[in-house]
Amino acid sequence: MNRKIYSAFDGASPTTVAQAKFALPAALATLVQIGVPATTPIVVLEWNFSIDTPASAATVIMELLQTDVAAGAGTSLTPTKWGDPNAVASLCVGGAALTMFNDGAITEGTVAATRVFDAHLITPPFLYSKQFPLGREPEVAISTFLRIRATASVACNCICNILWEE
Repeated sequence: MNRKIYSAFDGASPTTVAQAKFALPAALATLVQIGVPATTPIVVLEWNFSIDTPASAATVIMELLQTDVAAGAGTSLTPTKWGDPNAVASLCVGGAALTMFNDGAITEGTVAATRVFDAHLITPPFLYSKQFPLGREPEVAISTFLRIRATASVACNCICNILWEE
């Protein structure tokens, strides 16, 4: 099987401006959501985030997890081909309750089941990158949602990214 790699950031792909940072509210917020198709699971290869913040910030919880319920009302996101520019389009299609990024209007939904792949309680400013060891990458089940979520104690800014294989 010839699997391909895709990526998604918590904002629109940059063109004439730099990658946008997201202003974290002082509450739980999904930054990026990947809607996993019903036909194939995805394998998470890497995730990362960087946070800038005022000196008054206390802590931020950052989570990479699978959920059973979609967040909604975000901005549709088309995954970027990472590696092979001639790869087929990702099966993780964009949509307001599918593959999307937070535009400040996301609704979290009522999540009943999660699997946490990585989580950190950090004091900003901070940069974190996790590349999962080969053969030990988390597999995200079909018809579920992969999310990067943050819970900040004060407002701050974040850029985050996920790389996965289909």
